[in-house]
Amino acid sequence: LGPGREARAAPALVSALEDPTLEVKTAACLALKRVRTTDAVGPLIRILAEEKGRILEQILPTLYELTDLQLGDDPEAWVSWWAAAQDRAYRIPSAEELRKRREAREATASIYQTARPEAEFIGIPTPSRKVVFVIDISGSMEEEVVDQQPFRERGFTRFRKLDIVQEELARSIEGLGPEVRFNLFAFATEIHPWRKKLVPANALNRRSATAFVRGLQPLGGAAAAAAASAGLQGSAGEREGMTNTYAALLAGLGIKNPDKLESTTQGATEFVKGSGDTLFFLSDGRPSVGELVDPDDILEAVLELNRFRRVVVHTIAIGEFQKDFMEFLARDTGGIFMDLGR
Repeated sequence: LGPGREARAAPALVSALEDPTLEVKTAACLALKRVRTTDAVGPLIRILAEEKGRILEQILPTLYELTDLQLGDDPEAWVSWWAAAQDRAYRIPSAEELRKRREAREATASIYQTARPEAEFIGIPTPSRKVVFVIDISGSMEEEVVDQQPFRERGFTRFRKLDIVQEELARSIEGLGPEVRFNLFAFATEIHPWRKKLVPANALNRRSATAFVRGLQPLGGAAAAAAASAGLQGSAGEREGMTNTYAALLAGLGIKNPDKLESTTQGATEFVKGSGDTLFFLSDGRPSVGELVDPDDILEAVLELNRFRRVVVHTIAIGEFQKDFMEFLARDTGGIFMDLGR
């Protein structure tokens, strides 16, 4: 990929824009920023005008990179411009022409923030229409947050970590766009799904999901979780209240058996058919149980399994613990890391 190779790469990349899967479209957009071709402009505008969801996060930046036009996210403006440009045998500006144009005006980073949110969680918006929420209910979620004032200012009167999360998640569920499909997973030592697959965010499902969230309780209790994290093998309640981060992330990604997931685009997309493309992952502590426990091992494994799918993982931390792992996971998957405090 790159200058001088357009003749070989461009036709395949333009063809890939018509692929039905998000992963292939996304990869094509990323590549077309380097292999710049006029032939991609029309298909990109068609996708902008006709399709919905997370792909729009890639379409507009790619159009800006190819054309340098600031037409925003109005499909009609792009369609109208392209109809006239084709009549004039439009040619995309060269890299040097782009450089000169951009040096002549202020930074245009704000034009990339155009996708309308279909969902949000704790202030993190997404235009995705396939959203999964994964929420920690390990024993330590029974504890109250240490720094309560920021939550008090936002109207909270209860300060258990799970109370705060339940309120925020219920609010997010009620605010889901009508075209969104979603699912919920609660986790401690085991994974507790709300539904087997994504379902539409209609009124009935939103009420059911909210009831599921309101009914969640910390498993094992704070004292049991503390004992478990110290390596004490006490009651079954203690064991069920640990933090199985790796299994929770796999469930959120739609992966039931990672050993069967081949390192190919075909194997990846087929194995996780019907799962989400955006994941909100909230936890209050480091992993303490599961197939993988070391945060570096979990990060490496999840990034490899997500290499072709490109699921965006937004991570939210609450409580007092080492949060580097969650920050790196969000950064390396194109997500946002949010620290709610101690």
